[in-house]
Amino acid sequence: MSVKNLDKTVAFYQKATNVEVIERKTIRNNITADSLFATTNVELEVAVFNSHQMLFELPEFKRNANANIK
Repeated sequence: MSVKNLDKTVAFYQKATNVEVIERKTIRNNITADSLFATTNVELEVAVFNSHQMLFELPEFKRNANANIK
């Protein structure tokens, strides 16, 4: 699941569920990411949560920052 605003979404999940962010990273200029998403110049930021016995990742794609979501 991709989110439009990672900061707001992380704040929501932490408040609602008290999960811990264990890693936050930016991916850009990465040929593997370009191949995975079948496009060029992929740029995204990912937050990784530790929720009991599972990891949960939320990506924010930079090209979606100004997307009109209805």
